[in-house]
Amino acid sequence: MHGDFRPGKLVRNTLLVCLVFFASMMVSSLGLLEGSWWFGLALSAFWFGWVVTTVWGLLAYRRTVIRLDEDGIAKQGIWRTKAIRFVEVVDVNWRIGPAVTLRSSSEKIRVDLDEYVSEHRQRLIHAIHFSTPRAVQRNWPSFCYRIAIPLWKDIDRPPLQENEFLLTRRRYRRIFVPTLLLTMALGVWFSWQLQEVRWLLYPLPFVLLWGLVHVTTPAKGQIVRKTPRDFRFVAELIVVGGGIAAIVCLLEHFQIHLPWFDFWIGATALLGVGLMVMSACRHERRQWRNRQQETQLAADEWERQTVDYFREG
Repeated sequence: MHGDFRPGKLVRNTLLVCLVFFASMMVSSLGLLEGSWWFGLALSAFWFGWVVTTVWGLLAYRRTVIRLDEDGIAKQGIWRTKAIRFVEVVDVNWRIGPAVTLRSSSEKIRVDLDEYVSEHRQRLIHAIHFSTPRAVQRNWPSFCYRIAIPLWKDIDRPPLQENEFLLTRRRYRRIFVPTLLLTMALGVWFSWQLQEVRWLLYPLPFVLLWGLVHVTTPAKGQIVRKTPRDFRFVAELIVVGGGIAAIVCLLEHFQIHLPWFDFWIGATALLGVGLMVMSACRHERRQWRNRQQETQLAADEWERQTVDYFREG
């Protein structure tokens, strides 16, 4: 297997958006020089640092190329090109990032897999895993379970297993549309009852959360494993947010004025978020125990489909 691999256009577009944002923030910070010149200067210097970092990222995007052939791998960077022959590899570290680091006695090459489109990412994983000795590969079963097998299933779309389902943007819409309608109605009612316009912004966090999951979910959906916490986070968020709003409304309705009112509301919100985080941590520990056996099964499954992959290629 051979070929040249360049970062995907998503990397370039993300960097361009960040460059525009950081540059606009730097320019707007200069407007503060009239009132407090040292604060405006420090703030603009902070954003200038991010502008320089983004420009460096764009330069790296233009220059970075991964080259594969039967003998080894090479990475062209901004200043120089590194190359390692597969027979010289002494360590391969698979990271959940996802990334993979190859080391020889004199060179080190890091491949950030998330910078490449799915098909190129799959080809890179296949080539590196197949061409380097298994004895020098670290963290492969965990990487295979968390990254490689889900990537293969997202690309080839085999039949879903009993413990899997296709997570799509439409599925999120069925959750967030009723939630937004409810929070909008509550926001209008609270604003009318309490005579405060700020309650009209009550649905805003849910809008931002919906936008986040919409952007991070692929348009064709992604295959995920069923767990007892499917969408439980959203339900807990609704309960915590609705509970805080209900407490505020009841206090205002019965004319109960508490000292440090804003402090107690913030403390209640932090307590609710803390309980949600603790619940998620306990669930993650249980899931970690269940994953130990599944990681080896995932590695065996990858070996079988790797044979078919190279046979077809």
